[in-house]
Amino acid sequence: MGNMHRILWFDEQVRFGKYPNSGHLSENFEISVRQACRDIEYLTNTLSAPLVYNPKKRGYQYEDKTYVLPALILTASDIQMIQAIISHLEQTAALFGATAFSEKAVGLLQNIISHSSYEGERD
Repeated sequence: MGNMHRILWFDEQVRFGKYPNSGHLSENFEISVRQACRDIEYLTNTLSAPLVYNPKKRGYQYEDKTYVLPALILTASDIQMIQAIISHLEQTAALFGATAFSEKAVGLLQNIISHSSYEGERD
């Protein structure tokens, strides 16, 4: 999760009313402004952060102050592994009969996938 430490830092800056922008992110982590912009786009597009740019403060703030970052962020390989486990559990249940455990396990794993954020493997 290469960019997550930057995302967490940016989120913290927004929460403390510091109005961070791509220049701040770039300077703080010694990355290009272009990469910083991609991190901010990831925050808004993938993590659904309600970021709005405040031109007077020249930085970002949350439109909805109750927003929190997702607790679980999965990579593409994490999702593939979980889907393989779900498939295996479903096949086993079909052969030997579903058990309360297998049904709960499949439900839990599907819930994990649906309530997590996906982090594309870039950087």
